[in-house]
Amino acid sequence: MRNVILLILLSLGITAGAQQSCYHLFCYTEPAGWEKEENQTFITYTYTNAAKGQWCRFAIYNEAPGKGDTMDFKSEWDDLVLKPYTVKDKAVMPVLTVKKGWKIRRGKSTFTYNGQSATALLYTVSGQSLRASIVVTTNDKALFPVIEKFLNGVEMNPDFKTTVSITQPPPPKPAMVLNEGYAFTTTRFDDGWFAEVKPDYVEVTKGEIKVLLHFSDARTNKGGDPVPQINNAWDVLVAPKYKSLKNYVTRSPTDYQRALFGAGEVTDAGGRSLYVAVFSRGSSGWMEFITKNKQAFVAEYGIDADLIDWSTSSEVWKKMENMAYYNRFAVGASDLRGTWTSDFNGMQEYYNIYTGSHMATDIHQSSETFSFLPGNKYNWSILAINGQVGAMRYDQAKNSGSFSLPNNWQVYFSNLEGKPKTFDAYFTCIRGGRMLWMQNAQYRNGWTGYGVKK
Repeated sequence: MRNVILLILLSLGITAGAQQSCYHLFCYTEPAGWEKEENQTFITYTYTNAAKGQWCRFAIYNEAPGKGDTMDFKSEWDDLVLKPYTVKDKAVMPVLTVKKGWKIRRGKSTFTYNGQSATALLYTVSGQSLRASIVVTTNDKALFPVIEKFLNGVEMNPDFKTTVSITQPPPPKPAMVLNEGYAFTTTRFDDGWFAEVKPDYVEVTKGEIKVLLHFSDARTNKGGDPVPQINNAWDVLVAPKYKSLKNYVTRSPTDYQRALFGAGEVTDAGGRSLYVAVFSRGSSGWMEFITKNKQAFVAEYGIDADLIDWSTSSEVWKKMENMAYYNRFAVGASDLRGTWTSDFNGMQEYYNIYTGSHMATDIHQSSETFSFLPGNKYNWSILAINGQVGAMRYDQAKNSGSFSLPNNWQVYFSNLEGKPKTFDAYFTCIRGGRMLWMQNAQYRNGWTGYGVKK
């Protein structure tokens, strides 16, 4: 993991003038008169004005393996903002833009430094299985225009060649099973896990370990305090299947996104003793882990409930959270028949940096549709609405053509935006249906989910 550095105020070093520079993935205009410092995994530019009490710092980090679109920003926010700074907003909704095939997400929050209010801004790019970030910190909003000018001038380095080792889950090897109207209802993964669709969950097994990825259920979608939520999930998902329970515990360490964890020793109808845990965090949904005993669970996931307290790091849950990856199934040509849509909307507010008065509101909204027709034909359209309220711009595009499947994990389109394109593709299962996920196979800059309209 890349090193995370705390804020260091440096003296102002006057340079002759601004010049273009590149650092790993980024190219940018060096801020004139700012002190530059190079480190092993990042480079910084720092400005201070003692007379005005101002300071600002740009920290430009090198690249790291991508975790998948929105997860890239969350991971960078956790590592580069939450850990070094005690920010007011633990979780933020980033603003998304796209630049030359790269997805850029920006978010900011405030923190206190030496008794003064300060701002931390994260600028993260995702694409080509990579992520990279710039962190900006300052104590004066008067410097916001300088920050915006710098970030707006950032470009992707055309000569960049990655030096990181990108490790991704191996491509699944499906076994064809015709059932429930879809060509594939099982997936055998290269790492030994096997997934199978069930009526109320996806069952994932390896050896004697079984994990149930439960579909959304109104009975378990309850808010409130952590312990009642955990107990309710246990009563709905686990208790009806077993005869006895002992050594039951619940854990939910303090965190901006709290994990909900409950576990105990149970006896099934056949008299076997098992160790069962329920778990949910963020948007993971409820998962149920079944092992022959507590020792087997600890050996696989590294979590001993007896050692978890209020201060336990969120990192301990990663291996459990990652089980959601195995809700993944191949695509058959006949599975695509119908209309699949993806909608996005966002809003950005602008305020005067001197008076604090509201100046404008930007709206960003888009809707993309794929209609798969008989004879391997398709219609595609996208509608985008962008701009300030009262002066919004509407853009749309449409194409038609033929599609094919080079394999059961990709879809080829003969014409999208004037040229042929191939997308990686897979299904996830939800209650009563499936979600189609696709990403451009050339850029691999993030997955988009599509719901079906019959």
